[in-house]
Amino acid sequence: MKHFLFVSHDANRAGAQLFLLNLMVYLKQQGHKLSLLLLGDGVLEKNFAEVATVHHYSHEKPSKYTRIFGANQNKNEQLFSELRKANISLAYVNTIASAKIIVELKNALQIPVVSHIHELEFSIQLYSKFEERKQLFKLSDKIIACSNAVGENLIEKHSVSFNQVTTVHSFIDNQSVTEKLNKLNITETRTKLNLSSADFVVTGCGNAEWRKGLDIFIQVANAVNQHNSDSKVRFVWIGIKHAGDLYDKTVYDLKKTGLYEDVTLLEPTSQAVEIIGSSDVFLLPSREDPFPLVMLEAALAAKPILGFDKTGGCGEFVEDDAGAVIPYLDVNQMAEKLIRWQQNPDEAKALGQTAKQKVLGIYNFDNSVKKIEVLLNEMTV
Repeated sequence: MKHFLFVSHDANRAGAQLFLLNLMVYLKQQGHKLSLLLLGDGVLEKNFAEVATVHHYSHEKPSKYTRIFGANQNKNEQLFSELRKANISLAYVNTIASAKIIVELKNALQIPVVSHIHELEFSIQLYSKFEERKQLFKLSDKIIACSNAVGENLIEKHSVSFNQVTTVHSFIDNQSVTEKLNKLNITETRTKLNLSSADFVVTGCGNAEWRKGLDIFIQVANAVNQHNSDSKVRFVWIGIKHAGDLYDKTVYDLKKTGLYEDVTLLEPTSQAVEIIGSSDVFLLPSREDPFPLVMLEAALAAKPILGFDKTGGCGEFVEDDAGAVIPYLDVNQMAEKLIRWQQNPDEAKALGQTAKQKVLGIYNFDNSVKKIEVLLNEMTV
């Protein structure tokens, strides 16, 4: 049995965190001891606590009173002192956003470090400071890239050694997703969303932000409506909170374009798999998305994937047989493809079946998690 320390920037319900949770569940089942260092909080913390001892990194700086009264250890010094006593074999740092503690972690524990990078360039620049990521790449004994696109970006733009990078495509818990899909009542799910069996339903999913392309999703819906106004194409986006400036602006656009009744905006939900499984097509309008897990969930539900070229892992997975990859930001061509699939449902279903077989045969949990397990064991002989 080995003791692994995982580091996560938070415990929110998002792709990289869910990936980490699935990996940790598997390693726990293999008999390993696990600890988790959280840099932020989130709803998944209780799930992590079921498989690991959870520690919290303190972002408070020692006050002058701490120094005056002789308390020579701040909270993080106490934390790392405790971790040093735990006989940890290796630290696994998840996402570029965790780079901020790499120097402190390496100096305190003096153990091998594996860093798992789930981000492409825009997100790398957004979620890490230059010196922090520079140190992360320097101090990491091995770097796992979640897609070929991520690995290539690290080598080309950050001078990471080719031999330092290993690509392990992200994965989902196939069994859990399949169980949800097997229990799915499509008619019931559609009824709850005010959708009929005759509707051609297009879903999108992701935290509503510029990178994920919610605004593009709306533009595609508008283009479909303009080209095919008599159609029964309905759009559902999963992942936008019903409050705040972005939501208000999105609703404003929907009303201005006459799409308010045809586009459904849903808050983040644990029922995303069921909703996607009740649709006809999964639309991935991301501007940048390294290897989105929700894409794999949609594929496992046998939905064709429609996304943009040059955005990350979408093209790697879809290729020319699991959906369609459209030139970047070509909204009209994306709309035309949706209309074609609506009018030729057998074609869409065939592409969806190929997508499902890719997840089951190539981009699956067993293949990827075992690659990581082998890597961790090799580094802790």
